[in-house]
Amino acid sequence: MTIARFSRTKLSPSVYWLTVCLTNKDLAVLKWAQGLFGGRLSEKSRKNERWAVAYTLTLNKKSETKMFLEAVLPYVRIKKMQVEHALAFLSLPPKRCVYERRVGSWPLKVVDSSDLEARELMKVRMNELNMRGPKRLAR
Repeated sequence: MTIARFSRTKLSPSVYWLTVCLTNKDLAVLKWAQGLFGGRLSEKSRKNERWAVAYTLTLNKKSETKMFLEAVLPYVRIKKMQVEHALAFLSLPPKRCVYERRVGSWPLKVVDSSDLEARELMKVRMNELNMRGPKRLAR
């Protein structure tokens, strides 16, 4: 589970979204989960041909990820902090935008800086939670 950031140009505001990926060797399990929550199935690339074939179910839509996270939250133990943080990210209010006039061009879309800061802090926190080893931060 990760919070991704994308910006088309230096002038365009950053867009943040949550991605949840489930990986398994049993395709039937992932197809069952896809039937419940949606998402996109793909074959996971292998670095070594001797490795078994594995598949990944990727959930990108806000509705799919929220439904999945709310369904698994009561059963999660190891990644509970990540799931709670992801749900908090999904519950953020929409970004506040204004359009500034430019001469001879389309208006420039400007997003409130505090909204972008909140999303960036949540992205950094999710990266910290996803780190391996004893560097985990307590909430």
